[in-house]
Amino acid sequence: MLPIASESSSDSNESRDASDASSHRSLSISDHDSEAGKSLDHNRGLGEPFEGDYASKAPIERSERWKWWKVYCLHFMFMWNHRTLEYASIVLVALAFPKSLTATSIRGITSTLVSILCAPAIGSWIDNAPKRLRPQLLTIIVNNCSSLAMYLCWMSWPVNSDGTKPTDWSSSRVILFSIFLVLDVIRDLSSMANVLSMDRDWVPALVEPPEVESPYSLTHVNATMKRLDVICKLVAPSLLPLVVAAFSSRLGWIAMLAFSSIVNWIFQMWLAMVIAKENQQLLAPKRNVKGDNDVDDVPGGRFASTSQIMTMSWTQRLHMATFSQPSSRLRSYFSMQLWPASIAIALLQLTVLSYSATLITYLLEIGFALSTVTIARGSGTAMGLLSTFLTPWAVGYMRRKYARSSPGHNRKQNAAVRTVGSWAVTSNLIFMIPVVLVLWSMSSKTSNPASQETPSFMVSMILFSFLSLTRIGHWSFELMIQELEQTEIPSSLRSTFAGTEQSFRELAALIHWGGTVIWNRPEDFGILALGSIICLAAGTFIYVMWARFPGPDIADGHYEALSLSTLEDD
Repeated sequence: MLPIASESSSDSNESRDASDASSHRSLSISDHDSEAGKSLDHNRGLGEPFEGDYASKAPIERSERWKWWKVYCLHFMFMWNHRTLEYASIVLVALAFPKSLTATSIRGITSTLVSILCAPAIGSWIDNAPKRLRPQLLTIIVNNCSSLAMYLCWMSWPVNSDGTKPTDWSSSRVILFSIFLVLDVIRDLSSMANVLSMDRDWVPALVEPPEVESPYSLTHVNATMKRLDVICKLVAPSLLPLVVAAFSSRLGWIAMLAFSSIVNWIFQMWLAMVIAKENQQLLAPKRNVKGDNDVDDVPGGRFASTSQIMTMSWTQRLHMATFSQPSSRLRSYFSMQLWPASIAIALLQLTVLSYSATLITYLLEIGFALSTVTIARGSGTAMGLLSTFLTPWAVGYMRRKYARSSPGHNRKQNAAVRTVGSWAVTSNLIFMIPVVLVLWSMSSKTSNPASQETPSFMVSMILFSFLSLTRIGHWSFELMIQELEQTEIPSSLRSTFAGTEQSFRELAALIHWGGTVIWNRPEDFGILALGSIICLAAGTFIYVMWARFPGPDIADGHYEALSLSTLEDD
């Protein structure tokens, strides 16, 4: 039977049982500590270093440091490949279908719809994997194979002998574009699976338990991983023009990207194996994987055990993963006490008030210079990066404060995370108010062409300053939701829960794009801005109320998800 939630701390310890025998995880407080000293050590926030006995802990700290540097490097290499092809595909689709957004729209809608349908199944697959290493290796293999196949598609893209391009939708191009769409969907799903495996499976298993002091707390690790992702998102596309300029032909630079992807692939596989070999909890069987005669009772429904899945045919597995169990996963999702916080973060995806394609297109249409928008977007990214440094500090501060006010209560650890999450989402809403007022004012002027003029410097400063400041709260809120899901969701359901949440996010993104289709004129943007602030306010209200008035299970420091029998009786 799958374990249902107990205390968040016991849940985290469960995922680490396989590694507790290793020498570097047997830290203890010195016997000569006074009772007061023990109390202080017991209540020190995660990530706070010890104030004594550094010499004895130096080898352990070096071991921890190298472990996390390897994990960071693995994550960086995967995201670098992902972001490079992501941007290269945008460029290649635009070159293949010039003066038309049809191909880009088809690609975006297809990817979003497939993600909505498949994300929960991917999360469930990760949770049911017998060992943590297997999903990571499989996602690396599938992602890189699909990436190489996509590069081959673009190298085979038809071009006439005289250098002119064939008709946009000729039969050969339609066939190749269809193959490209399938490969692109596979690549997107494997990327999602890799991130879920790393964030919800590897990181909670590798982070030291709360009673072991370590500078590599969940908050610190999550912030660093987010920082690396943003660096890849910024730097990888910036280097692509240099690669293109270095080759005289299209085939040359595509082949270069394919070759670099192969080298990256080999390095990822080797590094993943090294990390797993040095951390046996990644190779040990999961405790939530059952035997041949067991069926896992999970909150919200009945999931087939891994051994049962292995006896099914591929068609049966596909049918079960795609159609048979979505309702069970939804009921499991809403049986968790954390679901309001998860819905709150999904609501934030509805907004157009970020440096997205929608807002940038609108700003360029009403007279903002491309250089101004580019600089503003860069400042927003800088604020987001700043949040990855501020968030761990804020969480550490709140944990120390809670430790002083309630000594001896480890359950206050997650209370600090919920509090910082409330600060983050509230600050995001406050900073967004001036942005909405400015955009509403500009949209009313846009409806009257005679009054339209280039925005003034003061208007630009107010708009972009507050819009960039919202990125601090938004990214901090993302990090806090991620940590809550890592610690307060049962280990056997973390990825399933995160996959279902991803479906809601993708659904919100689809509604976002649907709204831009309905209100597609510049003078309508004020309506989109107003709708965005309403959605943001709703998400803020839901989260703050959830964090301020938690249910009894959260207040006690653990979750009691609905039992299977309770749901079946409804």
